[in-house]
This record gives sequence, C-alpha cells and structure tokens, in this order.
Amino acid sequence: MSSTRRLGPNAPDTKKTGGFHDKAYDSDDDGFETVASDTTLHDIALKVDFFDKAKTEAFFSSNIAAFAAQKNGKRNILHDIAEESRQQIREQYSQYKERLKVILTNHPSLLSGQNEQGYTPLHCALSKKNKTFVVTATENPKIKEDLGQIFAKQDNNRDNVLCWASKLHYIFLEDMITACLPSVKALEQRDVHGNTILHLAVGNIWDRDDQRDRQLSLVGLLVKAHSKVLTQKNSAGNTPFQLRQDVLRKGGRRDSNTDKISQLIKTFCMRNLARNEAIDALYKTGEERHLEFDLAGLPNPTITTEYLNSLSGHLKFESILKYVALPKLSIVPDDGYTARIENGMEMKAGKKKKKSQKGLRDMETIFSWLKANGVKQIIKVIVVDNGDVAHTDEAIENCLSDFNVEIWNWKRIDLCAEVIQKSAGHSVREISLYSSGNNAVLSSWAGADGLGNPENFPLLERVNLYVQEGLETSQRLSEYIERFKQKLRKGFEERKKPTVCHFLDTGYSFSGSFATSNSNHQSEHAWLKTMDHFVECILQLLPEDPKKDIKIAVIDDGVDASLESVKGKIASGNSFCPYPNSNDLISSYFVPSSTSHGTIMADLICRICPRVKLYVARLDEGYALHGKRQITAKSAAAAIRWAVKCGVDIISMSWTIESTSNDSATASSNALNPLEDLVSALDEAGKSNILMFGAASDQGSASKICYPAESDKCIPIGAATETGEICPWVHQGQAKYTCPGYKVPFKRGDGTQPSYHNGSSVATAIASGLAGLILYCDRLAGSDEDKKLKSKKGMSDAFFNMSIVPSGDMKFPRVGQFFTVESSEKEKWKVLSQDDAEDESMMTGTEVKEGLSPTARNKLNDILRRLKEPRHGAHS
Repeated sequence: MSSTRRLGPNAPDTKKTGGFHDKAYDSDDDGFETVASDTTLHDIALKVDFFDKAKTEAFFSSNIAAFAAQKNGKRNILHDIAEESRQQIREQYSQYKERLKVILTNHPSLLSGQNEQGYTPLHCALSKKNKTFVVTATENPKIKEDLGQIFAKQDNNRDNVLCWASKLHYIFLEDMITACLPSVKALEQRDVHGNTILHLAVGNIWDRDDQRDRQLSLVGLLVKAHSKVLTQKNSAGNTPFQLRQDVLRKGGRRDSNTDKISQLIKTFCMRNLARNEAIDALYKTGEERHLEFDLAGLPNPTITTEYLNSLSGHLKFESILKYVALPKLSIVPDDGYTARIENGMEMKAGKKKKKSQKGLRDMETIFSWLKANGVKQIIKVIVVDNGDVAHTDEAIENCLSDFNVEIWNWKRIDLCAEVIQKSAGHSVREISLYSSGNNAVLSSWAGADGLGNPENFPLLERVNLYVQEGLETSQRLSEYIERFKQKLRKGFEERKKPTVCHFLDTGYSFSGSFATSNSNHQSEHAWLKTMDHFVECILQLLPEDPKKDIKIAVIDDGVDASLESVKGKIASGNSFCPYPNSNDLISSYFVPSSTSHGTIMADLICRICPRVKLYVARLDEGYALHGKRQITAKSAAAAIRWAVKCGVDIISMSWTIESTSNDSATASSNALNPLEDLVSALDEAGKSNILMFGAASDQGSASKICYPAESDKCIPIGAATETGEICPWVHQGQAKYTCPGYKVPFKRGDGTQPSYHNGSSVATAIASGLAGLILYCDRLAGSDEDKKLKSKKGMSDAFFNMSIVPSGDMKFPRVGQFFTVESSEKEKWKVLSQDDAEDESMMTGTEVKEGLSPTARNKLNDILRRLKEPRHGAHS
C-alpha cells in the first residue's frame, strides 16, 4: 500500500483538515487504521452492507476520527448521500435507505452541517429532487426533536429548507411542516426578499386542479400552524394576503372573493385574529374595510332605511364579517321600501307580498342591506329578539340563510331548531338557545329532528343553553336540563360530541344598552350666530368641490351617523373601543356612547366648517387612579396614527389624559408605556404637518400635567364665554387660545329641545371647525400655495391675529371682526357662470372671471390677508 500511513488505533487525528473531502480512515488486515488518499467516507459507506450488524459496527468503529472530523458544521457525508443520482438510488433502494437511516441514527448532528453555499444535506436533497432522502431523514426519531432548528438553517441567500421546498414545489412540503412542529422558527424566517414560507406559498396561480388543491391545503396548514406570519410584511411591504392580491391583479383576476386562497385567509382572520391584527393582515394603509356591523348603543330604537343608506357612504364592508350585533330595532321604511308588516301585508315597489302573521320582519331590511353592500358571510350573529312580538321563523330564515353563519346567537325564546337548521345548519359551529323552561321544547331541540341529528348540524361544536326560571321548581328545571344534555349527546355517539353549557338567563347574554338624551331650552349665541351667517355665504359657493373639502379627524367616543348635520360628511371611521371583557366585539364608531360626546363635537365642527369630511375614531375608556373613567392612552395613540394614515388636515381631541393615570405605568423595560406612546404618536402627527387641537384641563391651575394639551405639537384650547371671558375652571396657563365653551347649544334636528354644553372639550371642537373653515377659505381663494396656514405656527398666528383687542389676554378669536357679512352682500356671494362673468365685466369695466364673485373673492382675500399677517409676539 504505497500511499498509506500507519496509525495506532487511538492515535490523535492530527492530519484532518476539517472538510467533507478529508481522507477517510480504512483498516488493514492487521487491524491498524490507514488513510487512503483518494477515498472519502462516502466511498467507504457505499461498500458497506448496513443490514449486516457486524459490518455496520465495524464501519463506525473504524471511522471514529473521520466522523469526528465531519462534526465541524461543514460539508459532510450526508451531503454526498443526498446528492446521489436517481439511478444509484434505484439500483440499491433498500440499501440506500438503510445506510441513510443508520448514519442519521448514529450521527444526527450531521444533518445540520452546511457547505460553502450554506446548504444543509436537506437543501442538497431538495435540489436533486431526492424525495427518499427527505422523507427518510424527517421521519427518523433521532432527528424529530431537532427538525425545527435544522429546517431553520438558512443558506447564503437566506433560504431555509422550507423555502427551498416551496420554491421547488415539493409535493411533500406539508409533511415537512408538520414534522417540524411545534417549532415555528422556520415559518417565521424571511428570504432575501423578506418573504416567509407563507408568502411563497400564496405567490403562484396554478392551472391544474390538483395543484390548486395542494396549494390550498398548504396555506391552510401554514396559517393554522403559526398565524403570526399573517401580519408579517416582506420587503415590498406586503403581508401574505396583500401579496396574494397583487398576484391576482397581475394575473388578470380582480375579484379576490372568488379566489379560494384569499377566502381561506380572510375567513381564518375573522375567526381567529383580534380585530387590529386582522386589519393589519388584510389591508394596506388607506384600503381598510369594516369587519363588523354593530348597532348596540343606538340612542333611538327606531331607524330609517335612509339612515342605513347614509351609512353606505362611509362603511366599506369586507365580504366576510367577524360579527353582526343588532339590538331590538324598528325600521321605518322609505317609499317603496317596507320593512315592517302592516295589516298583515308587506308591500315593496308596489307589489303585494304574501300574507304574514303579526310577527316582525324588520331585521330582513338590515340583512338585505348588508348583502347589497357586498357582505357574503357572517361569522357571528347576535340579535336581540325577545320582545312581546318577535320575528317570524320565515323572516329569520330569510335574514341568515345566505350568510354561512358559524356562531348563532339569535335571542328569541323557544326558537325552533328547524329554523336554525334551514338558516345555518350546514355551517354553524356554536349555537345559543334561549329557553322558557318548557320541557317539550327542550326535548325537541335535543331530538333527531333538532340539534341531536349530526346530519343536520355536521360542524356543531358547542351549545349554550340559557334557561329562564319560570313555572317549574329549580329541581325540576335541573332535571329537564340534564335530560336535554344526555339526549343531545346520544345523537352524536358516533361523532365528536358537542360541548353543552347551560346558564340561567338573566339577560346578560345579549349586547348593548340604550340611552336617549334629554334636552333643554336654547338661547341665541352671538359668537356662533356670526359664524352661522358666514357659513350661509360659504354654502352659496356652489357647486361643491370634494377636492377642497377639509379632512378633520374627530377622535372621541363615536358619532351618531343618523344626525342630520353629519349626514354625507363621514368619509371613514375606525373603532379602538372593544367591548368590556371581550376580544371579539367592538363598539361601532357610527353609534354614539351614552353621553353622545363625540356626536356633539362632530356637530359643532360641521356647524363651523360645512365643507368637511369627517374621519371618526372611537376611543376606549378605562379607569384612572382616582377611579374616574378616562380615555386610554393606548387607544388614543392608535387613533392618532390611523388619522395620520388617512391624511387628515386637522385632528380634534376634546379630552385629556392625566400623566398620573394607570396608562403611565410601564408595561416592560423595553417598551414605551401607553402615555409615552401617545406622546410619540402626537410627534408623528406633528411631523406630518397635521394641525392638532387638544382640550386644556378643566380642573383649574392645580390640575396635573395632561395630554394631548401638553404636547408642543398641539394647540391647547380652553373654554370661554361667548364674549371671551375665560371660564374659571380652565387651566389658564395651559390654554394657548380660548373658544366658546359655556352654554353652547346642541340641537339634534329631530324637533326636541336643544341641550347646553360646557367645557374645554366643546371649545376644542369649535376651534377645530374654525381652523377647518380658514383652510377651506384659503383653498377656495386659491391662495393656499404657500401652505402657511397648514403649519402649527401659521394657524396659531391666525388665531392670534383674530384675538387682538385693546385690552385683554388676546386668546379669544373675535370672529365678528373677520367673518361678519352684511345682509346686503349675501346675494352677491355666489359662483358666477361664464355669462354672469361677462355681464359683470361689462358693467364694471374690469375683467371678471367665472367662479367666485368679486364680492366673495374680495372678502375672502381680505380675511386671509389679515390672518396671515406676521405679528410680533404671536404664539408659536
């Protein structure tokens, strides 16, 4: 053996270089190990019968040093086994599998080795389409616990094994993913383009049915295995769902509602993700849709179809809704649109409908309206229908049969199970039943014609039984309930039995409480009267130009969208106010709270600035340290950031958060506490050149530091009387300017007496409206190119200029000196047609262009000139 070197059996491995191509150790007949210069460990392994236990043991014992040399994390024998040709594998298939299995069992760490390109043996196997290697390796019990870490090994291009398998369309990818769970590290990793494995999985449109089915199954597995990746964005800023939409658009398919992959992800998000997470997963900024419809909290139990139609102007629904929650409602129809049953006959568009009983049909109008607005599926339905007169069986079926409801909570006593089956039997997973305690009904529910028939309710997982304590004793009622449970479970003996829970129905199981506000007498308000007259002139300047409308965010407790003054002016909205102790339900932004605070603020803004588009954000409330209800900083920060994304001109914040609130407690050492996050959000809005108005504290000069007024990006506003005297409860050192905030009237427009309202919150809304009006005038006159009034300093200077008086603190805008229009001039405030302009030119001898009349233009220019004048000492 001319090119061998004798070593003792225990000699140290001094000649190894550490790479896969190191010389393998063989043995002479005399038992000494020898190194063959042209032989690798893989070459030797190819000659070993691994079904022969003695030869297998001899192979490992004779090559201890060689295997040790390969455990340096670099290329090793498994790379070579992975790259064997298909012909080699076919010729010795059984021996190949056994060789791989035995080596993996004895040296499992070799599967983590990476060559110069960063490829593990699994990378190499996938590149060679070596299914035998992949399956054998991933099924090896010695490897199982470490598969998650092995799959997470990334090559030099940041592709892990799962990414490779996806890009190569490996048909056993699902098996690989299942094998590596519960570890999710490989599912979270991103390739060089920032794509996760889920991004890659949704990135193709296949032609063959078997390919599409496999892709759908893979995506379903991935979202269930680790839903967190649904909100992860790639380098292009797309989540997996957003990437899918781009792929569909590029492929000429515009409607994602017919794409099974998109529908699967949307449905999963609605079922399993929190609302904000679902929005992040599904929508790009500015493309958000509404995921629920909740009318709980309406101040009036009667609504009109006109109200529903007005909601269509700013509610853009997703095709799948997380839930719909409806209190007891009466629908007043418009002409040709009947919701209620009158005299036993329903009329629509002049056509007679079949005769009905005295039951209600109101909800049909709402669910038909939802369908007309693009809603195709509703995950959870909550309807309160427990009055003396309830909805008919037919009406309920008409309401819900097209929506594939999964969680049923229609509160009607002793509702027939057949109605549920016809409405949602094929899709429902959870049912809430409301019982009067009648044993016959309970028995019917649990029987073969009811919920006890799994053929009628194939997906049923849970039944919630709410029972009223009626005529029967508690003991007898308990017996009835127990029989119900036993009978129901008996019907599911051959299938997984649904969970059955029962409760005494005390009324807490349905949503919403309803309040109606009281009103008082109204007197005229001089400051507002001046603005009302000026606004009348502005409204003559037709036609409307939406491009000139001012975008104002009303961040408060919701706005009653039925209010006449805001109809058609709500451009968009969002709610950051979940129900107490609920992860699923959220208070709607278009339904006011019991105080109607945000509604009043929105009304005042629209009164002062009629050409406005409102962006309504509903805030959450918690308890401050002193036990008083207070806006949460977390929801306020989220709302401000949402308003920034919407590109608003002004943010109106008629509330305060004290720095001593619970929100100031730090959640973790590495994260901003909620109050710090609020300050950060205010800074972000300031950098986006958005004007912000915040209420000064109404707790006097002894009050604590409070936000948003304390932010240097915000203009703090305090309350004053209509003549400008600052109200005694206002923190005077905090308020930069004041506006009317004492006995300010609010009129609903429904014939009721108006109510009076006090406070810096009222003044803040008025200031926001005034700023909006000024910006609108600037745009109308075409003098807004300098953007001066868009800056905080520019608008602050304008307020200062309006506040100048011979004596006083110069904080209160004297609008009478700027916005007064004589009655004789009103008629001249109109838009001139081309003919009008020509006539005016002939009469005056000067050129007059169509558009604003000279009277209107001169007045606006005079106002703006005076507002923009630099003033020494103006507030910054």
